[in-house]
Amino acid sequence: MTWLKENKSIIALMTIVVVGALLRLGVFSGLWGSDDLWYSAPAYKMACKTFSIVRDSDISSLRIGIVAPVSVLYKCFGVSEWTLVAYPFTVSVCSIILAYIGGCIFAGGRRGGLIVAALQAIIPIDVGMASVLNGDIPAAFCLNAGMIFVYMGVNSENRKREIIFGMTAGIMLGLSWLIRESAVFVMPVIAGYLIWVHVRERRVHFLILVLVAVMASIVVAEAMVYFMSTGDPLFRLHAISEASKSAWAYDTTIFKNNAPISLFQRLIIIGPRAIFTTPVFGGITLLAGMATVFVVWCRYKGFGFLLFWYLSVIFLFNFGSTSLDRYAPLIIFPRYLYPLFFPAILIIGAWLNKLFPGNMDAVWGRERLFFCAVICGYILMKCGGQYYLMVCADRPSGIERTVNSLLTSPGAIYTDSRTMRVLKFMEGYSERLHLLDFEGMPNAKIPESSRVLMNPSRIDFMHVLHGYSPPECYTNMPTGWKCEWRCKEAGIYRVDKQADL
Repeated sequence: MTWLKENKSIIALMTIVVVGALLRLGVFSGLWGSDDLWYSAPAYKMACKTFSIVRDSDISSLRIGIVAPVSVLYKCFGVSEWTLVAYPFTVSVCSIILAYIGGCIFAGGRRGGLIVAALQAIIPIDVGMASVLNGDIPAAFCLNAGMIFVYMGVNSENRKREIIFGMTAGIMLGLSWLIRESAVFVMPVIAGYLIWVHVRERRVHFLILVLVAVMASIVVAEAMVYFMSTGDPLFRLHAISEASKSAWAYDTTIFKNNAPISLFQRLIIIGPRAIFTTPVFGGITLLAGMATVFVVWCRYKGFGFLLFWYLSVIFLFNFGSTSLDRYAPLIIFPRYLYPLFFPAILIIGAWLNKLFPGNMDAVWGRERLFFCAVICGYILMKCGGQYYLMVCADRPSGIERTVNSLLTSPGAIYTDSRTMRVLKFMEGYSERLHLLDFEGMPNAKIPESSRVLMNPSRIDFMHVLHGYSPPECYTNMPTGWKCEWRCKEAGIYRVDKQADL
């Protein structure tokens, strides 16, 4: 019993971690067949030692911070959905522990740490995306850890610790850059904070020097690799700029960007509305905004750094540009806003810890307890509704999972390029299936006795976003082609040209 009393915070944290992991397993997604496969293919090549960077490399293959860890998993355990998502899943669970550490520092000790860890454990977007291979969770984890180390370095009175914290922060921020370019959006926050401390207190110059040196070393090393591979040390920056131009042409009904609307609407209406009211955020950003108003109104002390962090990130994500040569505001897509959630839950955790009554017999204490209960009830209601939708939703790539078990006989199979990538992954990138892309292909060009796999959801998605040209049979299916299998709108057809005559 004595051990339990002394370690109750650790036991509570481990309980929160276990609950968070179970929530993530409960809504396990696995293979989406979208951006995750753009990372998977180069990871497999890296595991097979055939990976290379060439002039036309896709931006996804340049995110070595994602590709390299997955390649190690492929090398050790083979290609599967579990090895595909093990990296983001592990980082997502570790983010709960990082949230506890951040809460202990910023939210008032262990109780605040547990509140923040609990919030991190149940954020719907983090729970849902933990089992999808994307760089958002790992990049945000490294950014948040870097920010914490910067703060600890600033507040350290020991020069040796200041240098160690600066070095560690530089490594974490450098890794974040290698994972995803969104690290750039938070760098002004860190730079502004360090400059303010240096100008005001005339210190932390060792922290700044070490931090910049370590980050610069990582960036320069990456640039040298690009120079040796492509002759352009700024190859990744140029690739990012080109990618942002094509991304900005996406259909706005899906990505909600500002191509057909005014810049004023995007910056003043659509951006803030998406940041504060998107359902998969579980009400976290809205509550953080309310907490900000409450803290400022009541003039609570100790929130300065958190408010600066949270409000600066909101400003940069809403008004920042994704292009180096023209003003193009960030596409407001939920997972792109990952760096916003950590400071948001830190503010909420510190707010709740401040409100939680110390004297339960006091009238004001009971009112604060009721207020905290209402806030917690609101969070649980918002999160619970999103969990229900996640559980009820069809698992991604369900059509391809079924089709993969049916395609056993030899012969050419014509389908769209995205379905091809999914099936190749499910086959472990083997050559068992002879898959061909039928983009824009007339019926007469598809050979006799081959099969056609029609997957309308993939075709429509690529047509809207990427201008993919469907084949003739998509809208004009020959009556003589034999349907071998059909599920919902998808189907496998055997080409029989004699029956069409």
